[in-house]
Amino acid sequence: MTNEELEEIQQLISAEAFERAFEKTQGILSKNPNDATATFVRGLIYERTDNLDAAENDFIAAIASGVDMFNPFFHLASLQSRKYQVTQAAITLHQGIEFLGQQNIPEEWFDKLSESFVRLGQNQSAIFWSQKKLEVDPENIDALHRLGLCFAVLQRPQDALQVYQKALSIKQDDARIHFNLSGVLRQLRELKASLNHSEMAARLDPRYADPGNLSMVAGSLLDFDRQERYAAEGFNKIDAGEPIPQPFGYFFVTDCPDTIQKGNQLHSQMYDLGVQRKLARPIYNRGKIRIGYLSADFKTHATSFLIEEMIRRHDRSQFEVFGFDFSHRAGQSTHEGIHTAFDEFVEVMADSHEDTAQRIAAYDIDILIDLKGYTENCRPQILSYRPGRIQVNFLGYPGTMGNKHIDYFIGDTITTPPHLHEFFQEHVVELPCCYQPNNPNRKVGATTGRSAHGLPTDAFVFSCFNHHWKYTREQVVVWKHILDQCPESVLWVMENVGKTDIGQVLAHMGIPPSRCVVSPLTQPEKHLERIRHANVFLDTYPCGAHTTASDSILGGVPVLNRMGDAFHTRVSASIMAHASAPEFICTSTEEYIEKAITCYQTPEVLSEVNTKILDQTQIHHPYNIDTTTKAIEIGFKKMIDMADNMQSIKVDPWWS
Repeated sequence: MTNEELEEIQQLISAEAFERAFEKTQGILSKNPNDATATFVRGLIYERTDNLDAAENDFIAAIASGVDMFNPFFHLASLQSRKYQVTQAAITLHQGIEFLGQQNIPEEWFDKLSESFVRLGQNQSAIFWSQKKLEVDPENIDALHRLGLCFAVLQRPQDALQVYQKALSIKQDDARIHFNLSGVLRQLRELKASLNHSEMAARLDPRYADPGNLSMVAGSLLDFDRQERYAAEGFNKIDAGEPIPQPFGYFFVTDCPDTIQKGNQLHSQMYDLGVQRKLARPIYNRGKIRIGYLSADFKTHATSFLIEEMIRRHDRSQFEVFGFDFSHRAGQSTHEGIHTAFDEFVEVMADSHEDTAQRIAAYDIDILIDLKGYTENCRPQILSYRPGRIQVNFLGYPGTMGNKHIDYFIGDTITTPPHLHEFFQEHVVELPCCYQPNNPNRKVGATTGRSAHGLPTDAFVFSCFNHHWKYTREQVVVWKHILDQCPESVLWVMENVGKTDIGQVLAHMGIPPSRCVVSPLTQPEKHLERIRHANVFLDTYPCGAHTTASDSILGGVPVLNRMGDAFHTRVSASIMAHASAPEFICTSTEEYIEKAITCYQTPEVLSEVNTKILDQTQIHHPYNIDTTTKAIEIGFKKMIDMADNMQSIKVDPWWS
């Protein structure tokens, strides 16, 4: 193909005169079937007319012929990416770069390479080509955007912050920069600034409006006006069937299981990659069942605290147990000891979701348990490739994921009774004990007195150590009413992670500083010691305590809760019911207030409750880890037995 012929055909392609362009290209190839340039150009025509298989064949042929240009590699990779062949696409790009040599890649391709590697999840390669672009064009907004995005994904928030700040100094009205910067600032716990940038992104471009996240951040700052306003906007989006960027924030402002389900179903569409093939083998064919736990939270995190001892106690005569860590902490230590609880602990920090899924699938996993859901740093895209034969939502997410790639959700008789199963996309596994595993061997700090924590020695102490995003205006009003009726009492809370003065906020709502004790965040073992100085834990509504509730009963402090219809309102109820203290479960605000006042008026009754909830020998007690482990293992075996006809599972109590 001569230069003149190439230019003519390119003009025809640009004018979308594809038939004429194809005829001319075929004419050239009829004379010289080995013309690599003509073969490549025909591939472009096939690509533009959506004949993807033919395009792929031509690009491969052009590459095989040794055509001296990068284009075939790039177009083949783009095509492979469209067909969800993510790993192969990345390989093709790297082959092209190696073929020409980095120094010979034309400058005009830097942007395209950076964009492609971001899309493929190849963050390190994306960083390299973004930086190459910035060397020749230091104020390129697209390159800065991609560079900051990669730094954020790789848990390098300070680097991302610098990049985004530079980008905004160049272009202040770029919505995507404001939006991504807000996420980085959340990582850095700069919540006020994060909320401001999220709001700016939404004003500049409605596509970046994320009311669920805005509501959650506003709640974290105890800004109830904005919390309520954004929650209402989010509910309108869900009612209208619009995809929502972040469903997690709605758990804190609603008790409607239907709304929760719809929101998560809409959100799950963002993670459905359209992958048709499954990586896991189709049939179970071995003696031992292979279980894989998938998370980025194998660190100092509630998930690790709860699950470590259960992992250790899995029956190794029946199960092989693997931990898959997809965090970006390569080379960093995990939560002390948890990696040793697994038969094999595998770091699967591959950049692309497909690569990660393939690494997991290589372990031939029968049951893959996702411990993240849609919480921070989640990667539900991995599950789209089906690296586990059976895939389970457990522990890390307080409700359905609404995701068709998840088969089961593990709950119990309190959190997921039969009348609520319809609100789960997954089949429900109903355990006869509390669904939440625990570790009875957690370290507890040295004994202190009340005065060490600023508590009055002779007052009745109501505590609530929940994160402040679980607070609502209504909850604070209820607490004020309780304190008004209990004059010799105080409310004990944690300092605000968003650097809001919680004492000042509560004072503004009628709870004076003399009735409120604010304690700093501290190490887990110190926290487990100090909570023992409370008399009663006042749980929040609609989203109640989870790990925090089990921490409380470990210290012998009962959790007074209001149970609703959705899973996230029923967790502390399950914990108290299985700790033989169901009298602390309320079904209305009025009952919650009445029982709180009764606790204050009859403190002698609490000593009996304290004895009951500390008795971890109870077979169904949340801290009876052997019971919980056995119940979950029975559930796993039933999943395998019913693999060809999945349905909800009820694990019967074997101790009755």
